[in-house]
Amino acid sequence: MYNLFMLSSSAPRLDWPFFSASLSPALHFSRASAGTRMAGTQSIETIESNKPRFDYDPATGAFRGLLIEAQRTNYLINSNNLNVWSRAFTPTVVTGIADMMGGTSAIALTNTAINSRAEQSVSLTIGTTYTATLYVKDGGNRYCSLRVDSGTGNTLIMSADLLNATFTTLGTPLTPRVLSLGRGIYQVSFGFVAGAASSTFRFYAVDGTNTIYGNPIIFYMAQLEAGTAATSYISTSGSVATRAADQLSFTIPKGVTKLRYAFDDNSSQDVAVTAGSYVVPTSLNRPWIKRIYNV
Repeated sequence: MYNLFMLSSSAPRLDWPFFSASLSPALHFSRASAGTRMAGTQSIETIESNKPRFDYDPATGAFRGLLIEAQRTNYLINSNNLNVWSRAFTPTVVTGIADMMGGTSAIALTNTAINSRAEQSVSLTIGTTYTATLYVKDGGNRYCSLRVDSGTGNTLIMSADLLNATFTTLGTPLTPRVLSLGRGIYQVSFGFVAGAASSTFRFYAVDGTNTIYGNPIIFYMAQLEAGTAATSYISTSGSVATRAADQLSFTIPKGVTKLRYAFDDNSSQDVAVTAGSYVVPTSLNRPWIKRIYNV
């Protein structure tokens, strides 16, 4: 729904609610690539280029609003096909498990030794902040570990307890998080500053004490992106892939000097604006917008 009406002869009002999955004809949207959204509990859906992404809470299925994100690149190849990653110390791997995108590319990995793991080397930019992410589920073992080696003395480990959604760390990972996506699936992530151009992303089915439990963790997908927080999943195959920025634009009439963005968590943010063509920033406090209006 689109509203533009006059509060007085000199005070126009803009009001665009996104309480349903539709855009007003007065709004122009573009994105130069496909992108993904949470389409419901456990389900990730690919949305074609130049189509807006209306996102849903993965744990509850509740509508979260219009998703507006900056450009990001997933530097891990075969991000949704972890079975083809390199392995060390012979972990036991079961394939053909239902994934989050309607396929069967998830794996169940069991450690047979302390260092049993799957891993991938990746080229990064020294001094840049990255966020590493895994999508996982208890497959009979509630513990998993995510490790990034990025230069001498820069080993970062986050060990997650999926039953309690808690974690322990080694090194100084930035903003570690265990986020429930519903039905036992979790997003495990942390940030780090790259200390070497050649770095390694590793995952294990062990806890922070390297205890071997003899049962698997189900690993769905992995992502490694520049930035301080995890964004929506970017699927890759044999090469890295980039999700272009979402661009939502409209015209601001004379007399409007401030917009308020209302987000999915009921918080809001005010942004100063001037009359003319306007593009919604991709650096807002939250990416899920429920409403845009002037104040």
